[in-house]
Amino acid sequence: MAHRGDLVTVAPANGLRKTSQVMVDKVMTLPRDKLGPPFGRLEADTMLQMERCLALFLGIAR
Repeated sequence: MAHRGDLVTVAPANGLRKTSQVMVDKVMTLPRDKLGPPFGRLEADTMLQMERCLALFLGIAR
């Protein structure tokens, strides 16, 4: 698995250069023109876990 808690570790599949952190409690919106190119990606199972964490934080989990 590519993560431990809210940490996403470097793995060939995600393209990260260093361990990164997903902070589901720091949700914000940004205009598209303020976004740069992607610097990594989450594997499907990791993304699902992050989506579940976000849903719990927002109080919309089933």
